[in-house]
Amino acid sequence: MNDCPSTAIADTIHNLGALDQRCFSDTEVKDATFKTLENALATSLALVRQKLNRQLPINRLPHDILSTIFHCVPEPEKFPYPTPEWELYAPNCASVSRLTQVCTHWRDIAINTPTLWRRLGDALPVPTIRERACGTPLDLFVMERHVQQTKTLLSEGLPLRELHASSREIFPLLMKYPAPDLETLELSEFDLDRDSEETASAMLFQGSTPRLRELVLWRPHMLPGNSFSNLTRLFISRPNTEITLSKILTWLSASPTLEDFVLDFTELVIDQTELPVVHLGRLRTFVIDSITTAVAKALFDRITVSPTTLVQFCFLQDIVIPRAISSYDVTKVTIWQWEKTMRILAVGPSAGLMLETDKPDENEADNWYMDIIDTLPMGQIQELWVDYCVKPWMGSIRHLLSAMTGLKQLGCFFNHTSVSVLNALRTRDGEPPICPNLAKLCLQIGHADTVPNRQNLIAFLESRARIGCRISTLIMESYHDMEEMEGLRAMVDGLEYRTSLQSLTQMELPAVCTTKWHAYWRSWKDACWGS
Repeated sequence: MNDCPSTAIADTIHNLGALDQRCFSDTEVKDATFKTLENALATSLALVRQKLNRQLPINRLPHDILSTIFHCVPEPEKFPYPTPEWELYAPNCASVSRLTQVCTHWRDIAINTPTLWRRLGDALPVPTIRERACGTPLDLFVMERHVQQTKTLLSEGLPLRELHASSREIFPLLMKYPAPDLETLELSEFDLDRDSEETASAMLFQGSTPRLRELVLWRPHMLPGNSFSNLTRLFISRPNTEITLSKILTWLSASPTLEDFVLDFTELVIDQTELPVVHLGRLRTFVIDSITTAVAKALFDRITVSPTTLVQFCFLQDIVIPRAISSYDVTKVTIWQWEKTMRILAVGPSAGLMLETDKPDENEADNWYMDIIDTLPMGQIQELWVDYCVKPWMGSIRHLLSAMTGLKQLGCFFNHTSVSVLNALRTRDGEPPICPNLAKLCLQIGHADTVPNRQNLIAFLESRARIGCRISTLIMESYHDMEEMEGLRAMVDGLEYRTSLQSLTQMELPAVCTTKWHAYWRSWKDACWGS
């Protein structure tokens, strides 16, 4: 008999086809014989189907590639945090379990891919995940129903990659065991027994977290005593304890690779500890929500950042900008000014600053522009948009314009409560021209009855021409159709009337300002223009 598998299969098919119907009607053939035949055929059929299954294109992929695809399957499950700003989604192992039910081939690959089973949750029993993870560092998302199993795992010393916890019951256990593989630590309402000698130092994981990259503390009642040397992200939100400026500076100085730094409603206590200035050369985003002017200035006196650091400060009392080791790469600015609040958006190809004040200090309100002039490279700003401006702030706008010697384009919004920024551009006797390079003017009209006065506009254009600073391009933009103003075309090289049904022209933002860097990074377009 030929040993070739194809020949053997052909012979088997021939023999099955040759079975006469009478063989199955013969009463001398016992039921056990039929059962044996059935089992043999079922086994053969399973082998045939397995062979055919492995011939499918997806199953011809190398095991490591198919395993990588499996990592994209788990559906994210939202992990509940006490504040809505931070939305954390973790892979759900229930989806991975379904992969094992498709076929034997997929089951073998999935079960033998330990990183698919690192997430502890409700999908599978803890012993099963522990077995399948095969020592791979686990991700623990600890809610109340997971406290007991988490205690067991911590006491067994299983390696951890991520720990997200809000239960005080497990916090003492975090003191007892090192965590050499831990990369992310998020704790809500962190606290320890202050009277216990064991927890007095608040040194988490015996001070051994060499791979920790991300530390998030929600409403902590105390801070860990560790110095984290490899942090790339530090988030502190709404602490229930006083935090000294020196403590924050100590953490920052120990973390030279920090990329994202967020202080959310974290009012620091200015202590007298003398510390050297900390330079955060790799800082990518710097976010502060709600801080007093005194604390902001004390903090910024002791740290410097890269000129490419993206700055997002909200609910400040005054405009305060952190120092950079060289000038911020800012070329465009938009300003909003209301009765007691303001917003500044300054951007460039590789830089971005969004600063918002809320109920500024009375003594500081009139001088809000000083930190802008002192910190930003005013001479290289080429584009300015004044989206909203009320009369009390007009003098400050004039100070800014006087410093913007390289300005080429100006946009100004008109409505019932705003005033014309054009007045701030008028040159007084004996003064050099303000914004001598200004050539393009975009006037935006919010309502039909706020169209600029024709005579005043022509007078402004004539005055700019007389001092050798002629406006060459004028754009009139509105939500409604406008009649052409007589005499304007003779004053400029290009005149354009635009009608927009949705939104007026806005300052374009570079890609670095529209990227969602992390959950606490606001959408600048939505925050500033509501679009």
